[in-house]
Amino acid sequence: MTEMLNHYVGLLSWLFQIAFFCTLLVALTYARRLDRLLRQVRSDYALLQSALPQFDLTLTKAAAATDRLVHDLRRTETAIGEATESAEAITRKLDDSISRAAQLLASPPQQTPPPEIARPATRMVMPRPSAGHKSRAERDLARMLIDAS
Repeated sequence: MTEMLNHYVGLLSWLFQIAFFCTLLVALTYARRLDRLLRQVRSDYALLQSALPQFDLTLTKAAAATDRLVHDLRRTETAIGEATESAEAITRKLDDSISRAAQLLASPPQQTPPPEIARPATRMVMPRPSAGHKSRAERDLARMLIDAS
């Protein structure tokens, strides 16, 4: 029985050594992979550290460009607002002129002015040649003025 026990202990010893050896091989394989990955991470880290100043400069330039765009946007917004207000004022004046011209055409004058005041000889109103792009309001006003004279 002692011999059999020694035999089993020897077999168990061998099995334990084989299992230990396989575990060691697996651990060495993973250690090599981990070493490769660590070397790659270190090189990537060095590359990232060298690129950080460039990223900082790029971010600074982008922030400055964004600030300039916001400033230009505000200036443009102000200019468009002023132009819109000016156009509204001009439109109102033009509408008033058109309505006055329409009223003058609708009701003939009560009294005829003297000829030298009505139409001075030195200044004759000649219809302008049509410019290619006129707005509808300009064309209507020009027609009314031509019809009135």
